[in-house]
Amino acid sequence: MPFEDALRDSLRREAGAVPLPDRAPDRAVARARARRRRRTAAAGVAATTALVAALAPLVGGDGGGGDDTVIPASTPVGLPRTGPISFDWSPVDGGLSNVASSFQSDDGTVYALATAPGARWEEHPAGDVPMALYSLAADGTWQPLPLGGDRPDVMGMSTAGGLLYAIGTAPGEGGDGKVNQVSSSADGGDTWTSEDIPAPAPPGDPGMFRPSSTLAVESAGATTIAVVSTSYHPDVEALFPEAGDAGGWAEFRDEGIVLLSAPVPPVAVEREAGVTTTTTVAPAPPATDAPTTTPPSPGAIEPVDPRAAAEVVQTIPWADLGLSGPEAVATSHQVLRWDGEGWAPVDGDPLAGAGHVILSSSGDRFVARTWGLDGAGLLTSGDGVSWAPVELPVDGDVVGIGEALVLVGYEAPEVDDGAAVEGTAARTREQAVTAPDLLVKVSGDGGATWTDLDLTSLGIDPGSFLVDAASGPLGLALTFGRYDSADVRIALTGDLQDWTVVPARDVLGTDDIAGVSTVVGADKVVVTATVPPTEPGGLPGSVTAVGTPVRDG
Repeated sequence: MPFEDALRDSLRREAGAVPLPDRAPDRAVARARARRRRRTAAAGVAATTALVAALAPLVGGDGGGGDDTVIPASTPVGLPRTGPISFDWSPVDGGLSNVASSFQSDDGTVYALATAPGARWEEHPAGDVPMALYSLAADGTWQPLPLGGDRPDVMGMSTAGGLLYAIGTAPGEGGDGKVNQVSSSADGGDTWTSEDIPAPAPPGDPGMFRPSSTLAVESAGATTIAVVSTSYHPDVEALFPEAGDAGGWAEFRDEGIVLLSAPVPPVAVEREAGVTTTTTVAPAPPATDAPTTTPPSPGAIEPVDPRAAAEVVQTIPWADLGLSGPEAVATSHQVLRWDGEGWAPVDGDPLAGAGHVILSSSGDRFVARTWGLDGAGLLTSGDGVSWAPVELPVDGDVVGIGEALVLVGYEAPEVDDGAAVEGTAARTREQAVTAPDLLVKVSGDGGATWTDLDLTSLGIDPGSFLVDAASGPLGLALTFGRYDSADVRIALTGDLQDWTVVPARDVLGTDDIAGVSTVVGADKVVVTATVPPTEPGGLPGSVTAVGTPVRDG
């Protein structure tokens, strides 16, 4: 069985028990664990500058929650000073699950690309779960607009210049397979104009390799780009027919394509921001009564490489396949820019060597988070054509606010076997593996230098984990959970200096939260969350809260 198929089969078995939303938004169902968001609303320098004037009379409101904590100035990075932001929150029953993209358009409408009403994992064994475009009504409820059919099958979206942009797939010519596609809409997603993106040629014999693509679209300022990253993986059954049912997986090495006998290594495939990514999964944390928002598994103190136990079954030299070496199967990228009338392909491969790409934005710059055989990386670009690498002090999620970058990562503490970790929450070695220290670093110079954000000053335990990260014209919202309790906190800032921290229970009206997704717009912050079912075996519920800045007094 090909490696990628084995991945999907494992995930389907795990996801089959997780129902997706029923016919109405208020029946939304969350994944069983937190999902780390890699998306932002487009917010240029002008919008950030305008924020100073917009928020000046709004500082000091009660925020709708008596437990709001206003943190004094810290960590200056050169952004215009806004002061702490307080909000009045209005929760409404009904929310969304599996949000892939979310943003506020120029006309003030808040959109979210999320799982379509009625969709269920078991009905989509290929992983092609349909999505729907939701808009937020004035009463705080989400109104679905079905996708597919005459509308594109969308996997990621963005907005700029009064248009909606989308990337996804469509049936191939004659109904044969799928073709990648970019689209635009000038009427809020009711009608679309779409263009196909021809697939890159496979390396060598097409029958020996299987393509895998990740799709991303993003707007930074007035510029919008779409990126298709394509890798070709070895078809184990075609390349190694004599292996039969022995199992194993193939990988690329300098000497050729190697068939290994060990079981498929543990991985998780997660649909984020319209793309599919693959990451190594650490052991699950010990069972506890809390929290219901399950943390990610950032890594282990001593990660075990499954290849160490693998035996080489067979090697096919590159020359036997008519290829020069591993570089012949490197990930390729197709980059397209919106030129005001249509999508114009960028010459060559401006992201060559970057691996698969997830896009976000920081002010007028694009931020590309990359994954490949050589690990993860970060690139930035002002035009989507020329890209510059950014050295990350730790691996993690990157989000932008104005021209600044914010990095949220994890670092496993050094502990002895059986020893407790000193700090806010003492942890054993086993707990430290699955609950490493949370780090937040900020950079105001494009990643040349990084400054630590003092989480303890925000009341955030370093042993916490990131639930969600989102940014937009109003600023940045980071949602944190704890490994040892159901306490979830939302930290909001407009300048990375002054912070307002509010318990999620004060925002949503409940502290029993299974997942959170946030939209930071120009005049509001929208938090949508799922909550566990009220009855055993029942479907989870959901809630949405709209926060608006409040005036002093």
